[in-house]
Amino acid sequence: SNGRDLVTISDDVSWSISDGARSKIDQKGNFIAGPVAENITLTAKLGFLTASINIKVSSAKFDQVVQLSEQSFDISMCQSQAFEPIARYIDENNNEEIRPVDSSIIDTIEWIILNQEDNSASQRAYIETSNNKAVLNTLSAGDIIIQARAISLVSNTHVTSLDFNQTVSNMLNSIKLCRSSDADLDSCNLTSASFEKDQVLSLSAVGNYQTQDGSNININITRNSKWGISDTLNATGAFSNATTREQYQITGVTEASVADVSVACGDIDQSIDNEDITQGVSLDTTLSCSAINCLTTSASLSITNLSVESFEVSANDIDLSDDESVTLDERPDTITLVVTANFSNDTSREVTDDSSLNYIIAIDSETVIEEETGSPGVFTVLDGGTARIQINFRDENFIVLIEVP
Repeated sequence: SNGRDLVTISDDVSWSISDGARSKIDQKGNFIAGPVAENITLTAKLGFLTASINIKVSSAKFDQVVQLSEQSFDISMCQSQAFEPIARYIDENNNEEIRPVDSSIIDTIEWIILNQEDNSASQRAYIETSNNKAVLNTLSAGDIIIQARAISLVSNTHVTSLDFNQTVSNMLNSIKLCRSSDADLDSCNLTSASFEKDQVLSLSAVGNYQTQDGSNININITRNSKWGISDTLNATGAFSNATTREQYQITGVTEASVADVSVACGDIDQSIDNEDITQGVSLDTTLSCSAINCLTTSASLSITNLSVESFEVSANDIDLSDDESVTLDERPDTITLVVTANFSNDTSREVTDDSSLNYIIAIDSETVIEEETGSPGVFTVLDGGTARIQINFRDENFIVLIEVP
C-alpha cells in the first residue's frame, strides 16, 4: 500500500482453473496444458486479492520458425543473448497462429549460422538452447545469417526458415584476465601468477564494453573467449565445465617452469577449423591478433616447486623425529640417512640425494661426524658425542640428533 515495497507471495497463493478444464495447474503455479484445445481462465487468490489470466490451449501444430524474437536485439562480439524464437503454428482448419516456440519443439531446432558475405559456415557465433530459451553466443564481429531447421509437424518434413540477418558488432574496448574468485570486475587484473605443480589456477576473461548510452561496463566473457597455453609441457588449460564454461582452469605440470596463458576475443591468427566452437576454443599455443576486430591479452605463469609439508627421516634404519635425540647402542662406522619429503599435493618422494637438499653439520658435531664426499646422506663417524645435522630442503628444516657412544 505504500507503493514502494514488493513482497514475494508465491508460497501463499491459491490457484484455481476454469470448471471442466482438461488442463491443470498445481498450487505452485505450474500450468500443464491438457490434451484438447480449450479456452480457460487461471485465477490466483491471496486473501481478498485476486488476479486472473485467460489462456488458449491450441491444437495447432508447429510448422516453422518465422522470426528470432518479438523484438530485434543488438549484440557485440563475445557476448551472449537469450531470445525466444517465434514460430508459425497451423491448426486443423488451416488457421495460423504466430507465437513463441513450445518447449517441446525448441530443443529439436537445428541452428545454422552463415557469413553474410559469402554464405559460408560461420565461426562468428553459435546458438544453443537452455531452459526453453535459445541463446546466441558470439565469438567475433561481422554480419551473419541465422537459419532455423526443424521438422514441421504439419508436413512431417524438415523445413528451413527464411534467412534472419544479424549483425555482431564490435563494442569491445579492452580485454583482461582476472582470477575467477575476483568479485569486482572493474578493478581486477592478472598479469602474472605463481602456483605449484598440480595446483589449479582458475581464471576469467573480462571484457570492457561501450554501451548504447556511451558508458562502459565490464562483463565476464570467459565462455565466449578463445584461450591458449604457450607450453603444455609446463601447464595445461581447460574449461572447468564443458557446458557452462564460466572458468578457465590452468593446471601446473612441471615444477620450476614458466608458461603463458593468453585469451582473445575476435578473429585470431590461429586456425580453429578443427575445433568444435560450441565446446569452447582452447588451443595449445599463444594466441595473437592481426585483425581489427580482435583483442588479446596474456599473463605469465610460474609453476613453482612443490612445498614440503613434512619429512620422514631414518638413520641406519632407525626412524627419527624432528629435533628429538636418539641414542645408538654401539658406535657405527657410518651414519646413513634416508630422507623422504611429503609434498603439498599429497605425494611423497625420497630426496636423500636431491641436489637442492642441504646437510649442515653443527659446529659442535664436526669432531663427531663428517660427510662422505660423493655420497649424500652418508656420514663417517669420527668419535663419540652428539651428531647434530640440519636437513634443509625447499625452505623446510629437519634436525637430526644422534647420540653416538
